[in-house]
Order: sequence, then structure tokens, then C-alpha cells
Amino acid sequence: MSSRRPARPAALTTPADDRMVTISRRFTVVTPVFGGGVRIDKTAPHHKEIDPVTPVRGASVRGQLRFWWRATHGCTCSSIEEMREREGALWGAASKAGRVSLTIRVEGEAEPATQIAVYESNERGGIRAKRGMEEVAYGAFPLQPPKEASNKDAGSLSLVGSTYVVSLRVPQENRAEVDDALTAWTLFGAIGGRGRRGFGAVHSPDVVSDAAVFVGGFKHLSTLEGVPSLHNAQLVTKEPPRRDGTAQMAAWSYALGRLQAFRQGPEIGRNRGQSNSKVPGRSRWPEPELIREKTRRRSAKHQALGHVSKAPRAIFGLPIITHFKDKSEGDPTDTKFVPAAEGPEPNQQDRLASPLILRPLRIGGKWKAACLLMADPGRGKLRVALDDGRTRHPVEWELTAEEAEQIRPMQGFGADVLTAFLKFFAK
Repeated sequence: MSSRRPARPAALTTPADDRMVTISRRFTVVTPVFGGGVRIDKTAPHHKEIDPVTPVRGASVRGQLRFWWRATHGCTCSSIEEMREREGALWGAASKAGRVSLTIRVEGEAEPATQIAVYESNERGGIRAKRGMEEVAYGAFPLQPPKEASNKDAGSLSLVGSTYVVSLRVPQENRAEVDDALTAWTLFGAIGGRGRRGFGAVHSPDVVSDAAVFVGGFKHLSTLEGVPSLHNAQLVTKEPPRRDGTAQMAAWSYALGRLQAFRQGPEIGRNRGQSNSKVPGRSRWPEPELIREKTRRRSAKHQALGHVSKAPRAIFGLPIITHFKDKSEGDPTDTKFVPAAEGPEPNQQDRLASPLILRPLRIGGKWKAACLLMADPGRGKLRVALDDGRTRHPVEWELTAEEAEQIRPMQGFGADVLTAFLKFFAK
């Protein structure tokens, strides 16, 4: 990794062959992979299968490296158009190959991927998280069968056991920025789906730099809006309590568990249910009451709570789909919070990737739970709508200090929801 990072990506002149260098890293996949294959079973779209022949695909890794190049260097370009031009020249575009060539090989003997179950059948014919997998199941909820699926068996995750080597052939003048992208991926990246929740997390024994020092080395006053970056990003790590299983799985489960607790945990994100019932208590966040207010639907079981009429959890990532268990008794049908343009019309973009990356991180010889909050100077311009299937209702999500103190999980942590979670994570 370069100790000096150029403020902007290098020039795009065509290099001579004698100016090409090779960067290589060994890496392993330290958490179960979510999907990663190229085929989808239409009868069971929740079965996220890995590619049995090539569990780690070069195209997937290249896509990851493109993202981390944007997060480290591309975001410092003067415009989105310039960033796209430079990204295409470096990593490739539809019309031409890029300046960086990439190969992946298995070190030693290849090990086949194995399946790991997250859910099991319950006594009522449904599914539940397996014991010890509750936090992982929270992050792996898309493995649950949707109502329209003909195959009602829950999907599973995949364990990838081989050690891989990724090699990049790079022009000398682009070495620093490509090296930074590769280091960022091996610290915070993944293969497969749901990498921001730590699935398919990769680790390289060849990267010896301290993660906090690496992140702290990216400071820039002017980065592009809408491009998540490491410039002024925040990293929090915490050593988890000892648990069964591998150290990295314990660290990852702890990280997921902190998010689950903040958003939905009994006595934190929601009230505790009655002692003789498995049904959880009411949420301490304002979104359910906001949905009832906007749709004008409410079960008689749930009196109005007088919550703040905002959707602060939208900034964790969109869409957010809400299911009310008492919709047959008057509560709203399924709704979702989505990104929205000014007014009720939807944006072209219907998703907002989470700015939070949760994963295990090896620091000082120990596996720790890590939460990285990526920066984006345009985050405050997010507009959100509630889609009830018929109408899109514009809603607000940013809180004032006074409003934040009315929301139990936010009390004492300030008005910014993401920063509040970092403080909760570290507590």
C-alpha cells in the first residue's frame, strides 16, 4: 500500500509494456457467502446458490474493486462524468478493455463450497432461525421463502474454504490507486450478495496495515455527492464477548446483533412482549405510527403513541418493507419506504445502499466486530417516500435534537441516526 495517495487519479495515457507492474494478494473468505451464483431458480428465488464451479469469480472481484476505487480515488474527480471516464479507462467499459488486467487462482488444492443452514422448521410448519444463528438470520432474511414461492424450504449460505490469489497487472502510474482499492476490498469488501452486512467477507494475510490508520489516511475536503467514500469515513471496532464457534463468526454475529438490537431489540428498539407470548412488543421507533398516520389505517389494538412523524431509519438503506401482523384487524397492508424525488413521483433509483458496513476485522491478532460508516457529502439531500401500493407519500427522515430525544434508542446519542448507531455499537 502506498504511503502517499494522489489527490486525484493518475493520467490516462497508454503505458508502455515495460511500465506495467503486478500486485498480488492472497485472501480467504471468512464468513458464509450469500448467493454469488449466476443462475436463479424461479420456483425458489430465495435459494441464493453459489456457483459450484467458480465460487470466486473474476468479474465479481473486478466489480468490487471498481467500487473501492471510487470510494478511495474516483470520488475525488471533479464530476461524475470524469469519474466514469477514468473508471472505464482503468477497469474497463462495455466498448473496450481497461488498463488493469485481473486473474484469480486457487492456492494449493481447491476445496468445494459447503452449505450452512440458517433457518429450520418450527412446530407450526413455518421457519425460524436455528439456535445460535439468530443474528446471522437477521441479516439473511431474504433466504426466507416468499408467499409466491412454490418451494417453501429456506435458502442456505455457503462456506468457501480455499485460499485464493488475486493478481492485478497495472500501469506503474496507476499503482497507488489500484493498490488502495485492493487494500480497501481486502479490509472491508466481500464476494457474493449482502456484503455490507458482512456476508462473504474477505481477509488477506498479506495486508498488514492497521484498518483505522488506512481509513484515517483518506482526508479530502471535496468529494462527489452520491459516491460513498472512505474520505472522512468513521470506523468503530469492538471486541465481542466470547461465544461458541470461530472467532470471526463470533465477531460478525456480534456486529449484526448490535444493529438488530438498535433497530428492533427488546427494551432498546422495541418494547418487550408479554411474558407468555412470543410476539414482540411495539416499536420504539416512529415509522409504524407514521405509516398508520399516512395510510389512515389502524388496528383497535394499537392506540396512537404520539411519535415524531418521521422515518429516521430510512438512512440505514432503502427500501424498507414493513409487514403489520394485525393487518387483518385494521392495520395497514404491506408498505415500503423508498427513495423519492421532490413530491410524490419516484426517482429512477429505487434503492439506497446502506452506508454502514458490518463485518469481522482482524486487528492486532484478534478478530473484532467492525462497523464502517462510509461518507457521502450529499447524504442530507436524500428524499424519502412511503409507498402503500397506491400512493407515494413524501416523508421526512432527518431529526432535530429535540425529536431525537423522544425516540428511546436515540436518547443521549444526538440527532444523527448513523452517528448514534456508531455510539451504540461502541458502548
